[in-house]
Amino acid sequence: MPAATRDFYAGVLANRENRLSDSLGLLEPLLRDPTSVLAPEQRRAGLRTIADGYFKLFRYGDAVGACSEGA
Repeated sequence: MPAATRDFYAGVLANRENRLSDSLGLLEPLLRDPTSVLAPEQRRAGLRTIADGYFKLFRYGDAVGACSEGA
């Protein structure tokens, strides 16, 4: 499994387990990388997961920004 795919799934799982700093630490660099090999569906799911993490941390402005990117 490619490292990017592993980090994607680990980041989504970390969010579901409420390990928000781990989740954001894995997903943010992955989704900000223009050379990322993620499929469009994974990219959208990753951005929604980042937005969810921001929301849980009361970072509403950042959540809106992530949602806008994934729209």
